[in-house]
Amino acid sequence: MVKFDAKSGHAETLSGRLYALGRSIGVEDLDEEGFAAYELLVERPDSKRQEDLAAIRWLTCRKAARHLGMEPPARDPVAVEAFLAKNGPSYERARGFRPKLN
Repeated sequence: MVKFDAKSGHAETLSGRLYALGRSIGVEDLDEEGFAAYELLVERPDSKRQEDLAAIRWLTCRKAARHLGMEPPARDPVAVEAFLAKNGPSYERARGFRPKLN
């Protein structure tokens, strides 16, 4: 999030997406996915910590699953890697990512 205006109830992400905000919630209201994202934001993840990398990959899967209209994998490293291997290219195409040229 790059802009947040509580008074107007709007937020903007780095990618330029605009969101109308809903109700205010507390940490105790978060589900497993929300709490994992919250922990990463609050704790400033260390890119070398395995549990942070695992959480980031699992959250990526959950986002991809929503965009692709499918069930996300369990929060299990093997399931996450299998999901990414199978569905990562479809998600990238759906989101308009372009392959990197060497």
